[in-house]
Amino acid sequence: MKKRILEHLGSFMMSILLIILGILAFVTPQIFTGALVWIVGTILIAVGVFYMIFAFFMRYFVFGTIWMFLEGIITVFIGVLITANPEGGIKFLSYVFAGWMLVSGLAQLFGSYDVRRYGAAYWWFSIIFGFIYIGFAITLFVFPKESFDVFRIILGIALILFGIIKIVDLLGIFKREKREQEQIKYMKKSVKEMNDHIDIDFTDKD
Repeated sequence: MKKRILEHLGSFMMSILLIILGILAFVTPQIFTGALVWIVGTILIAVGVFYMIFAFFMRYFVFGTIWMFLEGIITVFIGVLITANPEGGIKFLSYVFAGWMLVSGLAQLFGSYDVRRYGAAYWWFSIIFGFIYIGFAITLFVFPKESFDVFRIILGIALILFGIIKIVDLLGIFKREKREQEQIKYMKKSVKEMNDHIDIDFTDKD
């Protein structure tokens, strides 16, 4: 059982870290925003370097690696800009999130037609959410700084909830593994008692 706890220790610590980050999003927004920008920038730099290395070593085996190499350079460049200029990084993240919301909203609107065609009762939900996504995307484009504060709050809530869910899930795993261990011990004990009983009966017949 102790071995199992050690195996899940990393997940437990990660859950605690997520909750702490979520709390920091509310308590110290500047530190959280700076950390978020730095993490995103570092990830972009790492991904860009990976693209360039992969394109370099696979240039003789895969077509189009020159474009992957250029993509890696651009990704590294964006990552450096974000980490070097946190305020610009905030705007960049806001615009990226706005673009994602805009695409999602358009997908909801176009998808509502297919949903209606197949006879779904609540197809108009897709239209409502589509306009909500598009409206939020436009707000992000027009007010990136203010909208990022809203995004920070939403992200903080999501981090806290995700961390709590992971902890609850880990507790469920511990209970399930403990129950399985008890069942295995009971089965071993039953098999042993059955073997002892068979040996006794066989000796009596002799």
